[in-house]
Amino acid sequence: MKRFLLCFLLLCGAGVGLAQEFYGITGNARRTAMGGVTTGVAGDAYATSGNASSALFCHKSIQAAFNYTKFSGETMRQNRMMSFGVYGKVAPRHMIAAGGDFYIEPIWQYTGKRPGAQRYEVAYGYKASERFAFAITARFIRTYGHDKGGCTVWDYNSGGLDFSVSAQLPTKLLDGAAIAKLGAKLSTDLGDDYLYNNYLFGATLGCGLMLPFTDSHSLEVGVDAKYGLAGIWGHTIAGSIGAEYTLMQLLYFRIGGNVAHYTDKFINFNTIGYGTIGVGVRFFHLQFDVAYSAGRRNAPMSNMVQFSVGLDF
Repeated sequence: MKRFLLCFLLLCGAGVGLAQEFYGITGNARRTAMGGVTTGVAGDAYATSGNASSALFCHKSIQAAFNYTKFSGETMRQNRMMSFGVYGKVAPRHMIAAGGDFYIEPIWQYTGKRPGAQRYEVAYGYKASERFAFAITARFIRTYGHDKGGCTVWDYNSGGLDFSVSAQLPTKLLDGAAIAKLGAKLSTDLGDDYLYNNYLFGATLGCGLMLPFTDSHSLEVGVDAKYGLAGIWGHTIAGSIGAEYTLMQLLYFRIGGNVAHYTDKFINFNTIGYGTIGVGVRFFHLQFDVAYSAGRRNAPMSNMVQFSVGLDF
């Protein structure tokens, strides 16, 4: 047990020094409130935008959710994003998921058009054993109405694939009730895009720990470490850490943080960090979540608020 705790604390410490999605913005209030941790924590309706394989370990057969994101920072003031996610278990070992974002900017005075971006994803997952699962996700992104190199380009597209794996292992903590979670994801993108930074290759490693203290109280903590390569444009090293405390399966309190270092010459900062906080309320099959992130004034996720509503069975 001592060795396990030591390894876990070392991983947590490493995660603080690294951060969340590579500048990308995931429409998920739960994950945002936990600092952007996605790979080693419990899955949810937004399976395609995180570690899709983790949804195979959820007790719910079907989950669906909708999210609204309001940006208030200097760089993205008045921008809006709406997101959705859904997954369903076709059989005990099979899962199908879908998700997407609809991102909208204010009307550009030079073109009179409203720029934006749309992301669509589908995923298939398979639970190979009681402790191991994997999934593959296909992605298509369309951006429009942006000025590129002095020329107006109304449509340009990109696509990509993710391959993710998850493992859940029992521990000797809390008489064996605690569960250690490990996750990994490899991503690749081809084409051109605007909002999502088009990484030619991305790798994410994450771990989590679920601690059910009693039937009414539990704590889940997680850490992600990430690397993104944008070819000749640069790369990103990032990491995040977050926690979720559950009270009587009715109230959820979340906190997290993330930091990322960029070498991309198109980004006007090298290192950026955020602090995050959020709450959730569950009522029968409905769940409501809200998250807030704070960072540098010119950062994309500075002073950002997200609202999510979900349904499960």
